Amino acid sequence: MEHETGLFQAVVEAAGEAILLADAAAGPAGPRIEYVNPAFCRLVGLPTAELVGCPLDMLLRQAEAGLRLALHATLAAGETFRGDAPGRRAGGEAYVAELAVSPVRDEAGTLRRWLVLARDVTEQRRAEEAMREETRTLELLNRTGAQLAAELDLQKLVQAVTDAATTLSGARFGAFFYADEEGERGQLNPYVLSGAAREVFTALPIPHSTAVFAPTLRGEAIIRSDDITRDPRYGRHAPHHGMPPGHMPVRSYLAAPVVSRSGTVLGTLFFGHPEPGVFTERAERIVTGIAGQAAVAIDNARLYTAVQADIAERKQAAARQELLLRELNHRVNNTLAIVQSLAVQSLRAEGPAEQRVAAFQRRLLALVRTHALLMRENWTGVPLRSLVEAELAPHGGPEGGRTWIEGEDLQLPPEIGVVMGMALHELATNAARHGALSGPRGEVRVQWRRESQASGRLCLCWEERGGMPLREPPAHQGFGTRLLQSGLARQVGGEVTLRFAPGGLRCRIALPKLGRA
Repeated sequence: MEHETGLFQAVVEAAGEAILLADAAAGPAGPRIEYVNPAFCRLVGLPTAELVGCPLDMLLRQAEAGLRLALHATLAAGETFRGDAPGRRAGGEAYVAELAVSPVRDEAGTLRRWLVLARDVTEQRRAEEAMREETRTLELLNRTGAQLAAELDLQKLVQAVTDAATTLSGARFGAFFYADEEGERGQLNPYVLSGAAREVFTALPIPHSTAVFAPTLRGEAIIRSDDITRDPRYGRHAPHHGMPPGHMPVRSYLAAPVVSRSGTVLGTLFFGHPEPGVFTERAERIVTGIAGQAAVAIDNARLYTAVQADIAERKQAAARQELLLRELNHRVNNTLAIVQSLAVQSLRAEGPAEQRVAAFQRRLLALVRTHALLMRENWTGVPLRSLVEAELAPHGGPEGGRTWIEGEDLQLPPEIGVVMGMALHELATNAARHGALSGPRGEVRVQWRRESQASGRLCLCWEERGGMPLREPPAHQGFGTRLLQSGLARQVGGEVTLRFAPGGLRCRIALPKLGRA
């Protein structure tokens, strides 16, 4: 028996899983810890001497009160308890342990001990929380985008922009200042606030073109500072030489210009927090995206105002207003549907959460690039050459000597242009990661032509050379392959042929009749 006990202890001591034994004592203090193996000590960051003899519920000393009550109730009932126990090791490092507390009974059914198995789930919980936070951010961005697209009241629109950006950036307060309508850059007009009472700013001077504010007010740059009071440009201007009396304390600072498609500075978004180091690169990217949405929405709102004025003057613009709203709603619905599809397909893919989020962000940027080209053409269409160049530019483009583009000047309709832009993005990304552009000698050729004047069909060929040898198609179809083989056919009536040649991927895309170039 002693030999078996020693053997059992040796096995437990060597086990990689964290194990703890507690006695079956009842009473207010509850069971006390009798034994912990080395893996358990490493997990919680405490030596055996500081654990043995302590009440079992000390494992939940940093958990919510409700979880501790649940543990006591489960122990009193003699049942199994499961839950997450947050804690900090001696060096201050935070951890989360998943606990399974089970009763150990003898042959007669009498409770003898409690067995605790613990597993470190810190990284797993962080990844889950990051994914939940990313989902919350996407949901808020989608709601904000839909609200901005539908809102034509300029004041309500700007308030929605400021509120959403303040929340998503983690700012204590935010403000939007309209640019001077007289065109004098550096002077800001009436403003919208979020996270602070308007009375706080009523007696304060309007921000003007100081060394800190100037680049943002001119629409030249986004300013992000972990501690604006340590910026060498800060405090150089009279009469206040820094924050004026009564101003809310600001250490973390973030400001982004809102610039229209024509390059006009419409206003500036300012965000502040009294603590340093609050605004991250992610917050900057989010605010940049919202500023872009705001610019389009403000342009649309002002356009709507102009249309309304025309209605009042001519009594003939009711049809124009309806057309504007229908078109705006159609574009927003299409865009949100595409964004939702990208989010679902990207975030449900296999692999680490960071890679899935990064893939979604890259695809979202590809969609933004296509929309920028469409906006440049006033949504009448998108030049195919510009679309190809935009997707190859991140990989060197024709100037890099590894990509060649050849084809006549053609204008794709907006609906085909959006899908074609996403398809080209997936082809370029695949070439850079797995295909010809992943090695030093590979190259990509993109050519297109009309099959005949009669049919009007467009044939585009994507050919990779000098890449890794491809003997057969991959076993798993990713999002890009599904988009090419089913998305193009379903959405625009196109035909796609993929061939995994020894020198690299070859893709042929045939699009329906496009009309004249």
